[in-house]
Amino acid sequence: PGAPRGAYWDGGITDYHLHLAYRTPDSIAGGARHQRAGGQKHAEKAAPEQAGASLVLYPHFQRAVVPGWLDKGLRWRHRATSRLDAMLVLAPNPAWVATLPGGKLPDRSDFQRLTHAERVRAWTSAVGAARQLADEFGRWLEDCDPSGLQAL
Repeated sequence: PGAPRGAYWDGGITDYHLHLAYRTPDSIAGGARHQRAGGQKHAEKAAPEQAGASLVLYPHFQRAVVPGWLDKGLRWRHRATSRLDAMLVLAPNPAWVATLPGGKLPDRSDFQRLTHAERVRAWTSAVGAARQLADEFGRWLEDCDPSGLQAL
């Protein structure tokens, strides 16, 4: 209720990594109506005049943007494609992730190996560390120094 008209779907299976053919923000949902149930595999390509017209900032939990979550085990799918040409992926450095409790981001496997109290501590610690990253990024935006950017 109250959302703009358009297609909405849970991308937890097909588009967990949102490896989509991005266009302008107004046309992403509209373009989704023309896709089949397979998600991004059947997305229309952006029109040449729209391609590269803007950038997409994608905060993500890892450097790779894998098309289709079920393909996460297929290492050959963990590569950049032309769909990522206008995307800036904001991802934590693996060395930073290694400093978190358990050396990883909290995830659903924690429910099998940690108690509730341990999960809360790990989550709280990771959120605090992420706040530091957000603050660093905010300071970087103020200075706009692109020297630390790396290609995927």
